[in-house]
Amino acid sequence: MKNNHRLQAWFIFIFLGLVWGSSFILIKKSLLAFTPTQVALARVFLTSVAFTPVVAYKLRSIQYRDLLSFSIVALAGNALPAFLYALAETHIESAVAGLLNTLTPIFTLLIGLWFFKHRSVPITQKIGVLIGFLGAAMIILYTTSKEIHLSLWSLLIVLATALYGLSGNVVETQLKGRYSPISIAGIPFVFMLLPSAWALWKTGILSTLTTHSDANVSIWALLTLSIIGTFLASTLFFKMLEISDAVFASSVSYLLPVVAIFWGVLDHEHLSVWHFLALFFIISGVYLIKRGSAGMHDFKE
Repeated sequence: MKNNHRLQAWFIFIFLGLVWGSSFILIKKSLLAFTPTQVALARVFLTSVAFTPVVAYKLRSIQYRDLLSFSIVALAGNALPAFLYALAETHIESAVAGLLNTLTPIFTLLIGLWFFKHRSVPITQKIGVLIGFLGAAMIILYTTSKEIHLSLWSLLIVLATALYGLSGNVVETQLKGRYSPISIAGIPFVFMLLPSAWALWKTGILSTLTTHSDANVSIWALLTLSIIGTFLASTLFFKMLEISDAVFASSVSYLLPVVAIFWGVLDHEHLSVWHFLALFFIISGVYLIKRGSAGMHDFKE
């Protein structure tokens, strides 16, 4: 990496860590006025609006056989996780969502093995998977008299990270190398532009915007989450891939839970020593997985 590229890469790395790590608190603030369905649909719609002028002209280059792959990425990599995160955060802290989001590379590895017939797994990665899931279990099964029921909602985040893992493997095996990175990021959103616009209209979001006392806070959170957190951040992520390498770029996942915890503490969320211990286990597991697989792709929330 050249010196100027190294500086650019580190700038983007830090920016992405801050932006993606802030996604969970932004989802929480979006939920002040909007329902989980409205948050998910608005997030998809706003991002689709941003991507459409950039990649719409590339739609003609899509081969018929790849329509299914792009559709899977649209649903598993974008729409469904957006809904699951929003629904889960009506019951769990945003910082906890940020902690569990770190499971994404673990599911990327496992789904690659189970369904995409990737190569055999080194013992280091097997240990990493076990340690990572131990950390996740500590969060999911964390029990106090008040939180045992709420902690079960964290399973929705686990499901979302599994969907990210599926999407990442589809990109890796079906689309990567045949389409430009910006096309892979943007075309699935173009697919969802009209459906998300229609569905969002049907939720009555305009009425919420004009009547809810927290509408201003929530709409700004949604705009930031969609335009900066998804559209701009995705574009910069692929730029970082061009000027660095996949290992460096994917390592941004280590920074996300730290930023998420920072915002959670700032917002007076309840975090115990168990959450920090769980984070240690998950991060350790992810580290072992990355160490054994330099080329494995992982995706953000």
